[in-house]
Amino acid sequence: MNTYTCATCATAVPRHEAALRSVAFRQVAYCRPCFEELMAVVVPSPRVAADDLIHPEAV
Repeated sequence: MNTYTCATCATAVPRHEAALRSVAFRQVAYCRPCFEELMAVVVPSPRVAADDLIHPEAV
């Protein structure tokens, strides 16, 4: 069975469990815990117009 090495913690990761990413045109593998920790990014919600922030009851 093919294995990858996690780019963060250097553990051997089976092929079916590895999370693969392209970094600087190279394929990089992560184990699931490292991948979830690295990619735990909060995506901000889209901006809204100021008029949408005013409730109709307040006007």
